[in-house]
Amino acid sequence: SACTVRVRKADGQAPRVLVVDDNDTGRAMQDAMLKMVGFDVHDAPSGAQALARLEQGERYDVILLDKCMPDLDGKETLRRIRALKDGSATPVLIFTAAGEPDDYAWIQALGGNGLVHKPIKLDLLLSEIQRVADVICDDDAPRGSLPLAAARPLTAPKAWLDDMASALQQGEISRVRTLARALAQSAPEQAAVVESLVDAYNYDGLEQILRLAHASDPA
Repeated sequence: SACTVRVRKADGQAPRVLVVDDNDTGRAMQDAMLKMVGFDVHDAPSGAQALARLEQGERYDVILLDKCMPDLDGKETLRRIRALKDGSATPVLIFTAAGEPDDYAWIQALGGNGLVHKPIKLDLLLSEIQRVADVICDDDAPRGSLPLAAARPLTAPKAWLDDMASALQQGEISRVRTLARALAQSAPEQAAVVESLVDAYNYDGLEQILRLAHASDPA
């Protein structure tokens, strides 16, 4: 859906979020998604850096913590956050690309607040953040209000559609941009829509038009 949601705290301030992920691309993508809807985004490339910020007195409304990181993984980082003097107050959501059956058990046992699967879907992430933190989401436009040209299925070669779907799934944003530019040669009007969605980091909207295209493909 086209992203029209804005987040705020009850006092109108932007909620502060800490994104902890050693993958630079994943972190940049999460930062961009969260900034787009109004979060005050901070990030850390390691569990140790996240802990250092908390120990220095930095406070966040929610912490998003990747499960698989070198050195301190998500599990150990969560354990250490909860051991800090003020460490029990902040909701922590764990990100994972490879969900294991026992994830919920250890997250609960260590005082985590929930699990979010990668690749991140913005609407699911926001509903989880709302569930665990004092964050309000204002939706000021109808859901799915995509630009007009996007309401028609994309007329793009199947190989292009498959490549774009795969690039989105992998979070390869530079490849998404390259593919968007490539479409301009064959379908300039639709390429403009794709590029506007890419520029707005609206990956939900992009996936929506890819699904429409696949559904209308007779093959």
